[in-house]
Amino acid sequence: MIHPLDIQIPNLPDALHGLRLLQITDLHIRRHRPVFDRLIQNIRNLDIDLLLFIGDYMHHPGDEPVAHETVSRILASIHPNIATLGVWGNHDTAELRHRLRSTRIIWLENDVYIHESLPLHILGVDCAARERSAPQGDLISALLNEPTTPDGEDQPFRLLLAHIPTWLPPAAEADIPLVLSGHTHCGQCRPPAGPVLYNATPGWPNKLSSGILQCRKSFAVISRGVGESFLDGLRFFCKPHTPLITLQKASTPIQPTDTTTCIQKW
Repeated sequence: MIHPLDIQIPNLPDALHGLRLLQITDLHIRRHRPVFDRLIQNIRNLDIDLLLFIGDYMHHPGDEPVAHETVSRILASIHPNIATLGVWGNHDTAELRHRLRSTRIIWLENDVYIHESLPLHILGVDCAARERSAPQGDLISALLNEPTTPDGEDQPFRLLLAHIPTWLPPAAEADIPLVLSGHTHCGQCRPPAGPVLYNATPGWPNKLSSGILQCRKSFAVISRGVGESFLDGLRFFCKPHTPLITLQKASTPIQPTDTTTCIQKW
């Protein structure tokens, strides 16, 4: 379930080399399940800097109480060195948003988190109810909330949290080096060693449903997620997935791509 991976970032500030990010997405909580107990057990002793929630914590309206309880249990099991941040998914209702605002999660709703001493800006775009394809959040507002870097100072590292992966091309346009997404579940049910047949994201190619993607000089990590969007508990050849990302400073420049490309599959 825990998937360690290193991401090489050119011009990463030295202070962020080795920064560890835990990405949790697509829990789709309907009831108490052993998979959530395993997740809590697996992350309990992790040493991480940032805990990042990427949306779809519940599934159906009415699931809000058990989703709130389960997310609270996850939060109690791990305490990152820096902060816990999150964005909403297309299944998360207004009631769940209200409930989870009482937790320690810093919610980014078309906004930016700015660390007081590290060169780190974390942006987050909101997700409309039942949004599935074209982004409906407001990245421009998040960008406008960033302070201007004084002349002569190094630019901070920028990270975008976005539930739906179609935000990668706009992020590349905005020179955001890294995006963390979910939503697709990597198809959830796949033929053995076969291609993704469906990713719940109209217009987004099935071959870009998960893994590490590159668009120009920007990367996206698209998790398979933990839960299921249909038939609770049903996953075939697509195990629950929680990326544990370590940022590293790349020693050579990144060769930009002309199109969005999957550079590492899972």
